Amino acid sequence: MADFRPEIFLLHESCNVCAASGVLQTAFTPGVDFVAHTLPLAEILLGLLLLIGWGLRISASLVTLLMLGFLTVVTRAYLLHMNINCGCFATPEPVNLKKIVTDGAMAALAVLMTVFAFIEARQPHPWSAPEEISA
Repeated sequence: MADFRPEIFLLHESCNVCAASGVLQTAFTPGVDFVAHTLPLAEILLGLLLLIGWGLRISASLVTLLMLGFLTVVTRAYLLHMNINCGCFATPEPVNLKKIVTDGAMAALAVLMTVFAFIEARQPHPWSAPEEISA
């Protein structure tokens, strides 16, 4: 069995590559297959939570952590000249500088969304604000 290297585990996660796709023909631990098959569902659920605004601070924080993790492993793969196809957005593309810029922009937007979610949470809700009584 191959050595377990966390960067390959995270890179496998970050590109949403299912084991059945055959993109990475390496012996991974069984946990990687589970994550590769459940991560897209988790991303969809987080996206739905963001759209409906339920648990916004928590879901925005999780999305930010996920995007920063994606950016980290894709950047590391690029710097190590790993020849890996990323299956993100359902189009196989090699990990290159364009992919890093795209992931960086999405991570920056996720950080911004999280900051705004925490700022908004400090404000009173418009419906619960006390009414002004005129004399």
